[in-house]
Amino acid sequence: MSPNNPDHIQMPLRIFDLPVEMINKIFEELDTFSRFNLQKVSKTFRIIIDRLKPSFKTLDFYINTDDSINLIFDKFPVVTYRREGNSCSVVYENHKKSIIGGDYIEIALGDLGRALKNPKLQLERLGLFSDTEYSNFLKNCLNSQLHIKKVVLKTHKIDEIPRILTIFQHGTLEYIEFRTEPKTRKNLLKIVDLEQMKRARNLKFLELGVKIRVSNGNRFKIYKKEFDVEDIVRLRDFLLTTAHFKSCRLTARQFNFTFPQIERILRSDKCLIFTINRTQLIIEKV
Repeated sequence: MSPNNPDHIQMPLRIFDLPVEMINKIFEELDTFSRFNLQKVSKTFRIIIDRLKPSFKTLDFYINTDDSINLIFDKFPVVTYRREGNSCSVVYENHKKSIIGGDYIEIALGDLGRALKNPKLQLERLGLFSDTEYSNFLKNCLNSQLHIKKVVLKTHKIDEIPRILTIFQHGTLEYIEFRTEPKTRKNLLKIVDLEQMKRARNLKFLELGVKIRVSNGNRFKIYKKEFDVEDIVRLRDFLLTTAHFKSCRLTARQFNFTFPQIERILRSDKCLIFTINRTQLIIEKV
């Protein structure tokens, strides 16, 4: 009670009694994971945080084979979600929270979804990595057109890649990197015929050791240490079955085939012409 007015009861100050500018300033000082936790407290907190500019520019999401998931903002800090019997734990820096009966996948995907659904989000890079059957859960979090410059994907479910890529805004996505090789022409065509792929400036298939650079809309360049007959056959088939690309230039330290071999492969169809020297091979549609 106030000493000057014994009948007056002084109520404690609540955070929403503060000016809006002060509340925003407090929330802006929080790190990304603390903001996640506040979003779970109330709808009002969630609205306030969604109005703030995200505090991170890169995000990597790893679904691991040891019943754990890592969520990484700007390369650090790492949030680790782990199955522990019928429960799970969330570890962030020196803090660990055990959740009785919690599903570590559901909790991790929920945090990923909250991060990606911020209307002000503009990422320099997003990495999605999965070596397990859970990779199909990723798309459930990616349900809006995302403004991202670079995306890195690793999944053994190649059919999921086209569905995931369509979520990104074409025209803003400049660099696409695949950590798993599309092993068939059909899978590769599903990917490269997407508008997001056609407008990207750089493509990279890491497990092939290949960097593919797209230029001027319908040409692409491939850099690789070595090319063999099988590589050329795949490229021939790809060029003949895609309407988007008209030519490609291969640059390598070594070509593991003879001129008669390459002539037989590329001139078996009169739709292609080629020129070759010691380090470059150019294939064009006629």
